[in-house]
Parts: sequence; structure tokens; C-alpha cells
Amino acid sequence: RLSDSELADIVDRTDGVTASFIKELLRRAVLESLDENPSQLAVGAPQLGRALDDLLDSTQEVTRSLLGVGNDPATLPAGGGAGGLPPPHPGRAWMMAQARARAFRIGG
Repeated sequence: RLSDSELADIVDRTDGVTASFIKELLRRAVLESLDENPSQLAVGAPQLGRALDDLLDSTQEVTRSLLGVGNDPATLPAGGGAGGLPPPHPGRAWMMAQARARAFRIGG
């Protein structure tokens, strides 16, 4: 069980994250709990805090990208959350057009 202030802290730190990020956060918090006491599952603020610290660690950039969350420190909220979505990807059609343009310039 979380107190109101513990819940507010977790909410502040996860502002702007995706549902998949929250799902991974909860999965890791459950693992933290089971690591502490394999016979009883009890997820609280300490487990959520450690799991969130791990997800927001600088070594987890690939994980955050896979979860649809940006890695740019400039976009990270002051509370330590992972911020918004990564920059939009140009898409396959744009990349194909760029490849054709390069081929035309090289061959032309």
C-alpha cells in the first residue's frame, strides 16, 4: 500500500510515460518484491522506487526507447520521469524517397 505522498512521487516521476513503461515498471517492482521475500508478494513504495530508479538509469536508454519513451535529458521532467515520446521517425516512404534521390544524384 502507498501513502498519498508516495503515490504522488511515483506519479510525478512517471509523468508523460507510456502504458508499456508503466507495465514494465510494475513487472520490475514485482520482481523486486519477490527478490526480497519469495514467499510473499508485497509491492510498495520501496520496490516501485527501486524499479523506477532502474528504468530511469542512464544505462536503460534502449529499454526506454523500446517502451516508447524518450531519452533526451532535455525532455526529462524535473521529477526524474522519462518525459514524452521520442522524436517522430521519418517513415519508410520518406527513407525510400531519400534513397532514390541519392541514387539519382550519384547516377545522374
